[in-house]
Amino acid sequence: SVVSDAAQSDLVSLNNGHIVLVAGGTVTLGDGTANDGIAGVAGTAVSAAGTGSILVQATSGDVIVNSDITSATGHVTLKAAGSVLLGSATATGVDVSTAGTGTVSIDARGGALAMAGDAKIAGASARLHAASTVTVGNVTATSVSLVADTGAIVNAAGSTKNVSATTLRLQAGGAIGTAT
Repeated sequence: SVVSDAAQSDLVSLNNGHIVLVAGGTVTLGDGTANDGIAGVAGTAVSAAGTGSILVQATSGDVIVNSDITSATGHVTLKAAGSVLLGSATATGVDVSTAGTGTVSIDARGGALAMAGDAKIAGASARLHAASTVTVGNVTATSVSLVADTGAIVNAAGSTKNVSATTLRLQAGGAIGTAT
């Protein structure tokens, strides 16, 4: 039988706690309700304090991010069996970030990785991978890797600076800089 879980709001950890969300279908992350006290941060879907790491995985389907995902210094990992979408025309200013030695790793195993032009990724390292096309918004990290297995690496409309990095790896089955 089919089990439908209630919508979740504001996934938050404190005191270096980790957050793990694994679903058998598409995961859509939006801004929840900012609460008084310790739970909920306005404009943020997932937030881990301290060294807490974040894993959001769709074992079937896509990961759709419509609000910020932040870890103070832990790793942030987004994995989808399909595509990963960061921001849209209606979900603007989406950030996926960590600081210190934290890495942002995004893997669209069966589809595209698409960032809106105003979406931002920031961390010590950023690894972005897609089975098809990678559309880049704004990525800032010391080390950045962009890999598009069969597609191109292209600029998202409206992005200000695609990549700022000391070390950059670009690998595509198609073109880099323009769609094929």
